[in-house]
Amino acid sequence: MYPKDARIAGVNYGGSLKATILLKNEETGAIERIPDIQLMEDFPVMINSSFCNLPKLSPKQKMLQGEEEHESGGYFVVRGSEVVYRLLTQQRANFPFAITRPSWMGYKEDFTDKGILVRCRHPKTLITRLVNIHYRRDGVVFMRAGNPVPFYINIVLALKALRECSDRDLFLLLTAGTKNKVTLDRVVELLGDFRKTFPTVQTREDAIIALGTIYDPHGLRRLEEPVDKNKLIKSGYEKFDFLVYCVQKLYKFVDGEIAEENLDDFDNHELLTVGEVLSNVIPLIIYNKIQLAHGTCAKLLMKSATTMQPDMLEQKYLALFRDKCKSILSKACPNDINRLFSVGDVSVSAPFRPELSQTRALFTKLERINFLRVISHFRATHRGIAFLDSNSTRMRRLTPSFWGFICPVHSPDGHLCGLVNHLSQTTEIVTHQAKPKELRSVVEMCLKLGMLPSSTEKCISVSIEDEAPVMLDGAIIGKVSHDKLQNLADQLRYCKVSGKYGLPKFMEIACQPKYSAMDIPYLPQLNIFTDIARAVRPVRYLPTGQDEWIGSAEQVFMNIAVTVEDIKPNTTHMEIDPTNFMSFLGNLTPFCNFNQSPRCIYQCQMAKQSMAAVFHSVDHRVDTKLFDMKLPQKPLTRTKHQTDLPFDEFNNGCNAVVAVISYTGYDMEDAMIMNKTSYERGMMHGTVFKTEDIDLTEGTAFLTNRVFDKTEMDSDYQAKEFEDLDYDGLPEVGLPLDEGSIFANYYDPEKQKFMPMKWKDVDSATVHSVKVIATDPSDYKKVKHASITFRLNRNPIIGDKFSSRHGQKGVLSILWPQEDMPFTDGGIVPDIVINPHAFPSRMTIGMLVESMSSKAGALHGYFPDATPFSFSEENTAVDHFGEQLKKAGYNYHGNEVMYSGALGTTLKADIYMGVVYYQRLRHMVSDKYQCRVGGPTNAITHQPVKGRKKAGGVRMGEMERDALVAYGAAAVVKDRFFDCTDSSTAIVCTCCNQMNTIVKPDMGTGSGPIVSGSGIGANLDELLCCVCKTNQHLRTIYIPYTTKYLHSELAAMGVNLKICVDEHTSRNM
Repeated sequence: MYPKDARIAGVNYGGSLKATILLKNEETGAIERIPDIQLMEDFPVMINSSFCNLPKLSPKQKMLQGEEEHESGGYFVVRGSEVVYRLLTQQRANFPFAITRPSWMGYKEDFTDKGILVRCRHPKTLITRLVNIHYRRDGVVFMRAGNPVPFYINIVLALKALRECSDRDLFLLLTAGTKNKVTLDRVVELLGDFRKTFPTVQTREDAIIALGTIYDPHGLRRLEEPVDKNKLIKSGYEKFDFLVYCVQKLYKFVDGEIAEENLDDFDNHELLTVGEVLSNVIPLIIYNKIQLAHGTCAKLLMKSATTMQPDMLEQKYLALFRDKCKSILSKACPNDINRLFSVGDVSVSAPFRPELSQTRALFTKLERINFLRVISHFRATHRGIAFLDSNSTRMRRLTPSFWGFICPVHSPDGHLCGLVNHLSQTTEIVTHQAKPKELRSVVEMCLKLGMLPSSTEKCISVSIEDEAPVMLDGAIIGKVSHDKLQNLADQLRYCKVSGKYGLPKFMEIACQPKYSAMDIPYLPQLNIFTDIARAVRPVRYLPTGQDEWIGSAEQVFMNIAVTVEDIKPNTTHMEIDPTNFMSFLGNLTPFCNFNQSPRCIYQCQMAKQSMAAVFHSVDHRVDTKLFDMKLPQKPLTRTKHQTDLPFDEFNNGCNAVVAVISYTGYDMEDAMIMNKTSYERGMMHGTVFKTEDIDLTEGTAFLTNRVFDKTEMDSDYQAKEFEDLDYDGLPEVGLPLDEGSIFANYYDPEKQKFMPMKWKDVDSATVHSVKVIATDPSDYKKVKHASITFRLNRNPIIGDKFSSRHGQKGVLSILWPQEDMPFTDGGIVPDIVINPHAFPSRMTIGMLVESMSSKAGALHGYFPDATPFSFSEENTAVDHFGEQLKKAGYNYHGNEVMYSGALGTTLKADIYMGVVYYQRLRHMVSDKYQCRVGGPTNAITHQPVKGRKKAGGVRMGEMERDALVAYGAAAVVKDRFFDCTDSSTAIVCTCCNQMNTIVKPDMGTGSGPIVSGSGIGANLDELLCCVCKTNQHLRTIYIPYTTKYLHSELAAMGVNLKICVDEHTSRNM
């Protein structure tokens, strides 16, 4: 099976997922093993991963299988749809952050807003847990942990449970090297509160039992499992040293000696990868269903628990549990897993809910607008949906820590600006952890370079007043004096870059000094990171001239030069290329350093919305909607990054001869004129593919008897409407369709009639392909599922949007005949005419330079290089391309003498003309235009319904009304807000000013039914006001129907609304 088959059939592209469950009897220690339980037959597999079938195929074999030759992979096919994971940014794991949060003050009494936040991640399972360390006003420190019910425990109890340590040793450790009397008093208060709460806890065993009574009061869980004692003690030592350091750091933060760490800076971030998400969510989904099976078995055995022997009860439970697991897990797990992949929601209830930064919208649909849009999906980073509604701009700011890792121009404008960013071109994500041998090499090298061990059997820890801790992935492995800290980091970096000592390639060495370059106080330390999910990028290491991968945590403490001119005596690194700080898409904009920054941002968004040659295997696609450009071209002016990826295989524009001139008046503002002959040659022509999926098995079981069929005997339709259908009720390829044409027909046994399916779009279409999904396609009566793809021509029309690669978007205003277009003395007629006023305010100088460079490239037969920062003040782009134009016999600055197409006379001014690469955007009039004379209305208000698909009206809001009123267009206001919406008539009595009192007298009783104010076609002489007992004061008025509706609503609530009408007006208006 290949991804193409899963897309067409609407199923998952995946493999079998099985699990082995181990049941342990806590009393006897016996373990029961239940192997190979089928959880899911089609667990989604990432395309192009090691489990996928595509990497084994050659490019030619991929094309024969209906796949793309340049398949990028990295996404999943779930229920036939392509979904991609949102790459979320989150707090760096296993690192203590000193932060301030006002919400912490409400956790417990006397809690302050200061504390330490740690996101702990297991190195093997990747399961994460959040741990908070809070500071109370009297100096006592509490640790908050637990999900969903949090537990607050004195930090001393946690320290004693990790390591055998007396109160005196703890006092010396927590106050090591400090001379601050306030800190000494805090530690005394901390130990005193511990003794007051746990007076009997003396040893480590006592502390473990005390923790067991807090976390599991009904059954004490003690650390007596058969594990390696050395590993257990080592793990306890590492956690012990880490918690001691956290308390010391917290006291420093409370005293104001160190600054608060900003969790919005990229140096404090790492990325939540899809592997980490699945490692956290999938086991919890399975465990949740196992608990469900256990609860079901417990209920079934509850009655027989008192009468059966324990051995018999256990055997019966195991047999019942085995059956329930096979039935419950195979049915419940696929639903939750499919929901995770398709919608992105984690369907795990508390207390098993994972502690992730986001549990909703983790996956999104892969948009196949063009190749650039697809690539951008995999390079985009998201802060999370929790920040969307925030009014603060702090998390949107582009701080210096983002440099080189996040592209500054590739972020959407609007409410997502700064929350959705894109990785720079050379940034990579670390996906593999360092090997144990490499970690041992790191520790051994640090010891050789002068690091001292931080913790031994004698309980010697770090004195942060004189020494700096050396931390490896959150574990304190040693210490070094402050004056030797930078030297240790420099030597370790030299050993890493040389590659001779077995150190990890992607290791970060973040040497944090006491004061930063901006005099921000920090706690001196050396952080070494080798774990996953970190962003790294290459730079040039000047001492050896080799390339080094650096991370965001160490970059803020390094001196990196951009160019050779920026190198100073303390500079250690240099950028490999000045353009490395931009994304793939940002680097495709030619001469982007000449443009105003917002224009580069606009281009990154418009390039992803342009029509292109999106697929080579379009005949095998079943996407709901696809855009395809018929005659795309390679850009003449291109950057050197154009060949980094196969962009030339999926071009998204055409090279157009553009004249900058105000001509005919149809090019005002952002409007542009297109040469009609260029249009007829196929310039910017495109196609839209739409797919209709017909599944006859949807609904109840009875409806599965529906079959595709063709008939000419249905009396509801004429026989000629079915002539173009094949014998199986499906259309033939190439069938033209107009609005109302039948493209499929099936028989519904419930309704006992044939159900034709009609083409509802106003635009004409052609059947492009028909795909039948069935086990035996030869028997058409067994076919229950079909996908029909339609092809719609989308040639440029007035109102369609176009754009250059510099954010200069415009709207096609008219197709101008070529004989009336301006022309040069060489007979060259421009394809597009734009207004010169588009340049001064937008300052897109790069577009003017591109016009010159493409013109020079066309004349000399080469592709000009438009890589940003290629030119300087000494070597300007204008002089470089101007000389080439001059050699070809053209004006140095690209100007041309042009003649009027209408008059044949010479234009008085020289016209700037050249070649510019233009893109056609997917925003087309044919998909968006909305107009109506009449149509459906709301049954209550009698106003037109909204929505283009419902043939609704165009809304005229308050701002539109104010604009019309400002111009004095009273007739237009009346027409839009009354005549064309809910105009109606009503009958009012001018004496009592009532509308609901009008009745039609009955011949026999003198009273009759209330007319309810309706005045349509009513004779006033036949009506009567039941209050005034006369019809002499009745008048017909024109009012909106919503006013009548409001009058009725108020009357129902007992509110009398009077309508004052002049008594001298005509009775019939």
